[in-house]
Amino acid sequence: MPTISVRVEGIVQGVGYRAWTRTQATRLKLTGWVSNLSDGGVAITATGSPDALGDFTQRLWRGPANAMVKNVVITPHETESSFASFEIRYT
Repeated sequence: MPTISVRVEGIVQGVGYRAWTRTQATRLKLTGWVSNLSDGGVAITATGSPDALGDFTQRLWRGPANAMVKNVVITPHETESSFASFEIRYT
């Protein structure tokens, strides 16, 4: 299955964005992880079907109620990744 890396920018820390992302990924049967970045952004790696990944990336623009997403940068991976679930990584 394909894997993407995503960088989300805007007001995405301190608003429940990571937990919301995990919920969305789980609903779409994606695996991977989400983590805060030191510059205020959020990093995501997700693996799943192309349709689910497309839906997921559209949802990332919305985010939870208090988020203000300004940019979503998606980078496809050259190789597939294998994850057992979708987790929140704490830095």
